[in-house]
Amino acid sequence: MFKQIFVLAISAMLVSCLDSPEDEQPNNGESSSSGYSENSVKLSSVVSNSSPKPTGKTFQAATVAMSDCNVVSGIYQGSGTCIDPVSVTGNAASVNLHKRNTVVYGGVRIAGQSEFAEPEGSLYSGVDFDLFNPSAFVTNNTLRTQYTSREQYDSLNVLSAYYYVKFPVTFNNSTKWVTVLLSQYGQPFEQSTAVTNAISQCGLSQSETTQARFTDMNMIDGLSFQRGDYLFCVKDTDTEACIASDFQWLDESNNQLVATRPSNPKQAHALANNPIECQNDGGRIGFNFGDFGLYATISDTNQFKLWSDFSHGELSEQWNGDNGFPLGDSSLVPNNEQDGWVEPYYIYYHQACPNGNCGVTTEGSNLDVDFVFDTTGIVFIESMSEADMNAETSIGNILSAFHTKTQWAFDQRSINNVIGYDVYDIGGTDVQAIITIDRDSNNPPDGAVVSCPGDDRC
Repeated sequence: MFKQIFVLAISAMLVSCLDSPEDEQPNNGESSSSGYSENSVKLSSVVSNSSPKPTGKTFQAATVAMSDCNVVSGIYQGSGTCIDPVSVTGNAASVNLHKRNTVVYGGVRIAGQSEFAEPEGSLYSGVDFDLFNPSAFVTNNTLRTQYTSREQYDSLNVLSAYYYVKFPVTFNNSTKWVTVLLSQYGQPFEQSTAVTNAISQCGLSQSETTQARFTDMNMIDGLSFQRGDYLFCVKDTDTEACIASDFQWLDESNNQLVATRPSNPKQAHALANNPIECQNDGGRIGFNFGDFGLYATISDTNQFKLWSDFSHGELSEQWNGDNGFPLGDSSLVPNNEQDGWVEPYYIYYHQACPNGNCGVTTEGSNLDVDFVFDTTGIVFIESMSEADMNAETSIGNILSAFHTKTQWAFDQRSINNVIGYDVYDIGGTDVQAIITIDRDSNNPPDGAVVSCPGDDRC
């Protein structure tokens, strides 16, 4: 996927299976129990046979490479060696579209879990992904928030619990294959600093920490670590798999890999120095984990607008309030309590906006999006040229300078005590969205049609 390009692909049927909360909250345009929607968002590698070929920009799959490079993020600049990874896997909570100086705080979620959660709900909801092997999960979006504002998106992030990056390191006339694990929270989570602070600061009881919603946070089997710790697995070939016991810390006092956590391990500064905040919402304890994951920019030639609205019902912006099925031929579908009815479903709208020139609006009730990432050189070895690396005899000295471009950008801001950022400036790569909208907006999806009797919604 990486010089190589990967398509972040989440394939999903948005079936509005989440219940609304008991207390009133703003709708935020979510696909929820109030309507039906279908949506496919894909995360996969362009080098796989299933991946579409993007238009408007040339992406080329190539052999693994490393080269001297400069990295720029806002006012911050760095130089060193950039390396193409051969694998990126992890666990994603959401995929969000952004615009600099956006009016929608946190971006517009195009894939992820509902913000509405029952009191007994989990602390974190996500899905495993492998950028070279497309995966799918049931998801949820907030595109309806864009019906009025209709932002022209210039960046995207994939908020994650953790990720692994695998890449080759050539030095001293040999090549090693390194897999790096970075997580935004420590585990065992119930013993982490975040939970300890929640006990003292937010009234969390010790007994609650044994509940499944805490222990289920331990998604990486066989490993214990703290928030922001880098863990490294080094192999002689690219075919050897890493198991839990292979991962080691890098002791920054001597740049040696060690099996026991040292007092001075290599860490991601922005994670290690910004603790997870606890939140007490009427006695229910939750956490603000902060920002972490994969970040990308959308070039001027590939920017676009994407929004949605309900077909009908009280949450629809365009429905005129007439009874019946408003946007199509009511004779084609059941339209009363005896025979059935049509649930409100999403109608999606899209405009391509190359260089700010937005074209014709397409609309329909079925949405497919492939996010194609050019991830060439997302591994950054800071302040070491390719020649420096080739001359190096210790892999520990090289790994001490390891970053992903996005995490390097976060760390520069943390080191300089900068609060706030634009997703656009954090982006460690470029992304293109391939958007397909089809099925006439007057034609409801099968799942939105309730036929009585025989449907449990009757």
